[in-house]
Amino acid sequence: MTNKTYSFKVSENHQIHVATFGSAKAQAILYLHGGPGLGCAPKDRQFFVPEKHFVIFLDQRASGKSIASQPLKENTTQDLMADITFVLDYFQLDKVRLFGGSWGATLSLLYAIHHPERVTSMILRGVFLADQLSLDWFYNKLKKQQQIWDPFINVVPVEYRPTFISYYYQMMCSKEKSMAEHFAITYLLMLARLEKPTVSEEEIRQSMSLESEIQKITIQVHFEHEHFYIPDGFILNNTHLISHIPTWIVHGMDDKICSVTGSRKLTSLMDNATLYTIENAGHSAFDPHISKKLKELASLYF
Repeated sequence: MTNKTYSFKVSENHQIHVATFGSAKAQAILYLHGGPGLGCAPKDRQFFVPEKHFVIFLDQRASGKSIASQPLKENTTQDLMADITFVLDYFQLDKVRLFGGSWGATLSLLYAIHHPERVTSMILRGVFLADQLSLDWFYNKLKKQQQIWDPFINVVPVEYRPTFISYYYQMMCSKEKSMAEHFAITYLLMLARLEKPTVSEEEIRQSMSLESEIQKITIQVHFEHEHFYIPDGFILNNTHLISHIPTWIVHGMDDKICSVTGSRKLTSLMDNATLYTIENAGHSAFDPHISKKLKELASLYF
C-alpha cells in the first residue's frame, strides 16, 4: 500500500497538499474535489479499493490542507490545471483516470479538453458546466423558494441586485472582518437551507469551523465572480476534443445544485459517454444511491 502525503510549493503564495491511497502498482486515478474550495476528506476514499486502485487526492489551491498566504491570489482555473500537470509529472504519469463531482467534474472536463492525450477515462458526478445557463437554473430555482431567497437577496441593496454575486464578492473581500463574515455566513446559510430549510445562523456558527468555511465559500464566490475563468459555453463547445474518452456520468434526479439537463447535454455530445440518472438522489456524492453507483463504476471500469 502507498498511503503517503506530499506538499509542493507551486508558487511564492501557494503550497498544495497531495495524498496517495492504494497500490502504487495499480492504474492511477486523480480525485478532484468540488467547490471550488472544498478540499479532500478521508471519507472520499470510500469509492475506491486500495488493492485495486492508486488514488491521488489533490487539495486545490487554498483548499483542504493546501496553504496560501493570499487564498484568492494566483487562484484561477488555469492555475489549478497547471497544478494537475505538475502532480502528474511528479508521479511520472503520462496518463490518468479522472474522478470528480460538481466542480471536480468541471475541472476534470476542462483538464481533459486541454490535455486529452493524458486522460484515459473519467467518472463524473453531478456535472456542473460552469456556464451562465447552469447558474441561471440554480438561482431561478432559488428565487421560487422565498424562505431561502429573501434572506439571501435582502442584504443586497436594490440597485446592486442585478449583479448580486459581484456585490457578495465585494463584501466578502472587505477589509472589515465583520462585514466579510456576515456576507459569507449569509451565503453559507442559503446553501445549508437547500438541504434543511429550518437551519438557523446560530446553527451554522456552531456546527462548523467558521474560519475554514468562510475561506471555502469565498473561494467559490471568487471563481463564480470571475466566470470560472473560461468563456461561457466553453465545455459544451469543446466536447469534440474529448468525445472519444470513455466517460461515466452519475446525476441525482433531485439535485438542487446542478441541473441534470447539463449532464444530458454533455452526454449527447460525447460518443463514448454514459449517463446514469439516479431517482430519489440529490447532489452529494455521499447520498446512498449516488455513492453505491460511484463505487460500482470505479470497481468495474477503474
